Amino acid sequence: MIQRIQTIYLLLALACMACIFEFNIASFQDSNAVMYEINLYKIHSVTDEVTLEVQNGMPAVILIASAIGLLLFTVLQYRNRGRQTQLARMSYILILLSVAAMWWIINTNYWSSTYAGFGFNYSVGFYLPFAAIAFTWLANRSIKQDEDLVRSLDRLR
Repeated sequence: MIQRIQTIYLLLALACMACIFEFNIASFQDSNAVMYEINLYKIHSVTDEVTLEVQNGMPAVILIASAIGLLLFTVLQYRNRGRQTQLARMSYILILLSVAAMWWIINTNYWSSTYAGFGFNYSVGFYLPFAAIAFTWLANRSIKQDEDLVRSLDRLR
């Protein structure tokens, strides 16, 4: 049934992954105290209104979009709990690869810029995949509990 708790967990993981497109993944400050924010598409200066294009951003966008698609497909596989578990485990890999791609975006754009050497901070968008992993883990745990419940009821028959 689609109204099970694992569906809610998977939808929360999907929402976390979708919100990455809206939030910044990092920010840094140059020597003139100008603050820059990096998201998946651009590097934006908060004070100067200067916008630069992000280098190597497309692999992260593709990985995040495929993780969102896989999580949505996993939600729709509620009738087959075994397949749902396998798909959720596969989504772990895609989510971790998207984190690696976002880390790559931050490092290639930050260190290749003229502002390297000044500290940078990871923003909310960088941490959202970790919340998605936690929700996917909770969904896997709930799927296993459902499967154990169904097997125990089959033994009683």
